[in-house]
Amino acid sequence: MNTAKSFIDYIWRIAFCTFVFAFGLVVSRLVLNSMGLTLPRLPQQADESTAVYYLLSGSVLLSLGLFSLAQKVKGAFLTRFLIVFLFFFACFGISVSLESSIYSSAEGYDLMILVLLLPIILFSFTSTSLTKSQSLTETFSQRSIRFFKSKVLGEWAWRVVLTILSFPLVYFVFGIIVSSFVVDYYRESSYGLTIPDFGTIVVVQLVRSLFFLLVTLPIIIVWSGKKIQLVLLLGMAHFVIVFSYDIVLAYQLPVILVLIHAIEILFDSLVYSWVIVRLLYSEQPKFEQG
Repeated sequence: MNTAKSFIDYIWRIAFCTFVFAFGLVVSRLVLNSMGLTLPRLPQQADESTAVYYLLSGSVLLSLGLFSLAQKVKGAFLTRFLIVFLFFFACFGISVSLESSIYSSAEGYDLMILVLLLPIILFSFTSTSLTKSQSLTETFSQRSIRFFKSKVLGEWAWRVVLTILSFPLVYFVFGIIVSSFVVDYYRESSYGLTIPDFGTIVVVQLVRSLFFLLVTLPIIIVWSGKKIQLVLLLGMAHFVIVFSYDIVLAYQLPVILVLIHAIEILFDSLVYSWVIVRLLYSEQPKFEQG
């Protein structure tokens, strides 16, 4: 009975987070359109009626991937909200928009940061509100100080450098593996895709890596679950954030291209998650309840 109740509670929370994100995105688009701002659109983007199904399916994936992660973030409400919001906004609103802009011939990707701001705020507030909040005797600042004191400065330095370099490395390894299967789609102008020069790719992936590091560290600092849970939930969160982007925006790309990229993103997200946790995670005493 308790298992069934927990499952039902989880499902309605996921459904509510899905609705809130989708609602926020629709409102955001309407507001920006009314202001005369032109949003990026690819040649093969779905029409408005079909786009609803894309939006809902992408929102469900985001909720499934992020809500479980948010449940393990402990601390005061404002702390948890900021951690979830910054992670979601930096990874989804900024990072994936930045990457998409260099692989697409469409213009206006800078506006996607504005489009996604409202739904991300609403989702972060809702997911934080729907997770149990405990009264804790240790603040985020105290936890952070203890976390960084767990290693000397020199050790932190090489670990941080390796973490920043690890994302581009993992990205290129898996990208090379699938490149022969997807490169023709990027060369076909009908899909609105393009291949940027190598230098642009390197710079963008380094910037994305820095974003990932800055917003993942707070999650690692306050993590209340097991280490393997952190690897899996963080990896799945990265996967749905990257994979759901095109779905939420209703880009009708070839199914085979979507599937290949899905497999690629899943594996590189899990590998990157394992690397960042392996380098930065420090076993700490759990938060004490007040």
